[in-house]
Amino acid sequence: MAEPLVTTLLPFVNKTAIGQLPGKVVHNLSLRVLDTLGICFATYNQPYATVLTDVVKRSSAPGRCTIVGFREGYAPAGAAFANGVLSHGAEMDDCHIPSITHAGSTSLPAVLAAAENVGASGAECLAAAAVAYELLPRVSLAVPGKFHERGLQTTSMCAPFVNALAVGKLMRLDDRQLAHAAGLAGALSGGLRTGNDDGSWTKRLFGGWAAQIGVTAAQLGANGFTGPREILEARFGLYKAHLGDIELNVDALTAALGQEWETLNTSFRRYPCSFGLHATIECCLKLREKHNISSADIAKVECRLPKPAARWWFEPEAEKRRPPTSYAAMFSIPFVAGAALARGEVTVSTFEEKMLRAPDILEVIDKSYWTPDEVTPFPGTMPGWVVLHMKDGNRLEHRQIHEPGSPRNPISEDELFRKFQENTRPVLSSAEVENLWAQGLEMRKVADVRELLSRFRFDGHGGPRRGR
Repeated sequence: MAEPLVTTLLPFVNKTAIGQLPGKVVHNLSLRVLDTLGICFATYNQPYATVLTDVVKRSSAPGRCTIVGFREGYAPAGAAFANGVLSHGAEMDDCHIPSITHAGSTSLPAVLAAAENVGASGAECLAAAAVAYELLPRVSLAVPGKFHERGLQTTSMCAPFVNALAVGKLMRLDDRQLAHAAGLAGALSGGLRTGNDDGSWTKRLFGGWAAQIGVTAAQLGANGFTGPREILEARFGLYKAHLGDIELNVDALTAALGQEWETLNTSFRRYPCSFGLHATIECCLKLREKHNISSADIAKVECRLPKPAARWWFEPEAEKRRPPTSYAAMFSIPFVAGAALARGEVTVSTFEEKMLRAPDILEVIDKSYWTPDEVTPFPGTMPGWVVLHMKDGNRLEHRQIHEPGSPRNPISEDELFRKFQENTRPVLSSAEVENLWAQGLEMRKVADVRELLSRFRFDGHGGPRRGR
């Protein structure tokens, strides 16, 4: 009998340590911790975040773990849930594009909460984060793109399983306990993409829910609760129960594991909306700047898209052309193309409710349509291809295969720092921002991760904090 697939991953889980990670991976992970927590600074006071944190405050036991925006400590599952929602809800978190997975908002909250709970060092925390960032894409790439095709959120399907392993590593679980924890977490995975169309808040929960499941499953496994060992490959396992009798690319789970680093292939996010929109935004902005055009001079806006991408971000057309909520607008190519061409920027303020019916943006939206892009690999990239048909008969075109923030079209560390500055500005002084950024980059040297994460505690609902 073949060994369960989960057991093929355990050697990597167990042996991964800070000293065995390439320096560029360690530095990259430190940037991702800062980016994720910075996003929480920017979102903790949003309406959806307030609802969520109020529920967590009432339902979670006190503990050692940080929820960004609160001074009190909470139990690890509650803190992981809250920070996962805070970091994913504004669509500013990182993403591994080929696998369509978000470790920053799904695995990091679980890892950070578990690290605080056990008093792990910064080095131990980063090693567990590496486990999550390397395994999450691979679990998805065993069935590339198939969860999304079925209307399931890939991250929320795959991350609970991975999070249980990463958290279990910090808890020093043995192989038997790790396998049970991963089995429990995989059995509890779920997440429907339907909220992307109507603008409801469900997708905002997925990162936090998967983080909470991973923490809870690891705690259960540590205490003897059993889970299915063949959770990935069984006839009613994670893959076949949701996708049918599908052929698995089993080799993807361990291909070059510990040799080639998917962490470095994970994209940072430049714009506060779905990654699938970013390349289209850049195409529009570059055309607007290069040709000094006014949206009034445009006759038609042709967005060339792979057919699955159009299904996600241009359909159903009625909702995408007139997003019912600001959150729905974050998944609408007609809306962001209209904003980019009409206003010359796409920022957090672009998605305020008042912008949804801005006449200049609607004018461009009504000129937009999509045609099939049958040459760009998808979902290996999140491409953009815009053709502007001008009223004077000219045809202006820009194509961008790789989304901004990807390894092939990277965001600089300086730009990431500016993003962190912008996200933390309502709460921290300039000196505090610089100090916190510097401390975060040296996370591997921190003896107890609580020393760093305590800096992210403040009374967010009692007014801005200035100085310490």
